[in-house]
Parts: sequence; structure tokens; C-alpha cells
Amino acid sequence: EIRLSLVGSEMCIRDRHKAAFEDALDTSETDSIAYGEVTGRACHLPMAAPLMFHILKNTTSYTDAVETNIKVGGDNAGRSIMVGAIRGAIYGERAIPTNG
Repeated sequence: EIRLSLVGSEMCIRDRHKAAFEDALDTSETDSIAYGEVTGRACHLPMAAPLMFHILKNTTSYTDAVETNIKVGGDNAGRSIMVGAIRGAIYGERAIPTNG
């Protein structure tokens, strides 16, 4: 019985995370700063990951993604690890500025 209730709880959490990711990718809101008001800006997964996906979907370059992530605020340092890595992988090393 205990095991079944734990599995049920895990499924609810997984469903909530999935819904948050889908909303981040499906929303008509293109402003990640405004979308941060919807998700929140804290570092834990339910806030950070959907907002990170929203930033990636609504930016068009490495620099745009990094700058947008900074402007969104909150735990932008935690999100920047993945935002920078993913945009760098997509656009290549040449897209990463080497000067200020």
C-alpha cells in the first residue's frame, strides 16, 4: 500500500512537470521576462526548467539567449549553464563572443 501511494505521488509530480514544459513551449507569450511571472524564477526544477525552455524557444542566437536569461532575473546563473550549453551546441563555437 505504501509503495502504491508513493508511485501515485511520483506520477502526479511527473505530470505537473510535463504540463509545465508543454506550457512553456506552447504559450503564445514570447516575452520571457513576462513569462517568468507565470513560472516563477527560482532555481528548483518546476520554475527553472520551463522558463529555460521558453528562453531557448524565443531567442534566435547565443547572445540573445544569454542576455534574455540575464534580464529575466531570479536564478539566472543556474539556468545559464543549460541555456549557454544548448545554444552553444546549436550555433557552434563561433557564435560565442570572445570579447565584452
